[in-house]
Amino acid sequence: MESLEGLLPDLQSWLEKMIIRGVDLRITLDLLEQGATELGPDGITILIGNTLNGVHTVNQEAIHILKAGSVQGSGVERTGGVSGSRVDQEIRY
Repeated sequence: MESLEGLLPDLQSWLEKMIIRGVDLRITLDLLEQGATELGPDGITILIGNTLNGVHTVNQEAIHILKAGSVQGSGVERTGGVSGSRVDQEIRY
């Protein structure tokens, strides 16, 4: 887990490059899945769990965020980061 903790700034920068901003990125020992995305009224949280490749997991969670934004039409805007109203949901894989 320590090696993933050291990667958090790089993973956050990677999200910024994809124009996904304002995301709370966390590593959690309690998560059995590789990753999870929580979209709620307080914003977007990406949880990194039981993964061997943090970059792959962040990429996968970014896909979920972008899909949720395109489906909902207001949760995430590709060109503007996180804005507007958000839908309460949790995405796990």
